[in-house]
Amino acid sequence: FGAILSYRSQWLLKNSQVFNGNTVILPDDLHYDHSDSRYLHLSMCHDDTGTTTAFGILRVLLASPEQFDALERTLPLYSTKDAFLELRGALSLENEFLVLKALAQIARVRLAAFENSYLTNVAILKDEEVPMFTNYRNSVVLLRSEQQILLHFILLFEIVKKLMATTVREQIETVEGCMDQQHSVYDYLLSVWLPELKRQPDLDAVVKVEETEYTRSVEDFLVRLNLKGVDD
Repeated sequence: FGAILSYRSQWLLKNSQVFNGNTVILPDDLHYDHSDSRYLHLSMCHDDTGTTTAFGILRVLLASPEQFDALERTLPLYSTKDAFLELRGALSLENEFLVLKALAQIARVRLAAFENSYLTNVAILKDEEVPMFTNYRNSVVLLRSEQQILLHFILLFEIVKKLMATTVREQIETVEGCMDQQHSVYDYLLSVWLPELKRQPDLDAVVKVEETEYTRSVEDFLVRLNLKGVDD
């Protein structure tokens, strides 16, 4: 496990400008600024640089051996030669499910590190006796916002978990039925999950995700990394 994790981490460092703070120049003078993504500022918008970077890292770390071999072989064929520009979409439904599961586990751990629960912070902000525009109130607003982001990834995984209990065809119908919804969860489903659904060869199949000893080890490792500040 350690050797595989180390090799894939080094591959990411070698094959992306994310960790160099540079701007990638794309055709037609388009730019993709990596500079802030090194800090992995997660948001509820899946298109934000930090969020796409975090997803890219997890997709590589949780990829099957066959998927990672394909990444190594095909990356030099792309004009950008940048791993994270090619990892903005899902590698597979199975891989993406594991990515969302890992993020949800991390989110649950980080939520436990807060002194107040999300509902407690919401109640504080509704309290008319808490003065507006004070440092105390502003700090609670900030903490509540961080908790909202963590809850977003927990909710996203729970929704995807329910979707995966149905056939691919049923998933497509459900997601397409959310086209008019203005919500960050639906934005992700329409932009990332739906295209991968439409690439499935059997629309009447229920996709099963089988975790390996390696993927379970990666998930456990990521959770342990995020246990700082959480009481036993």
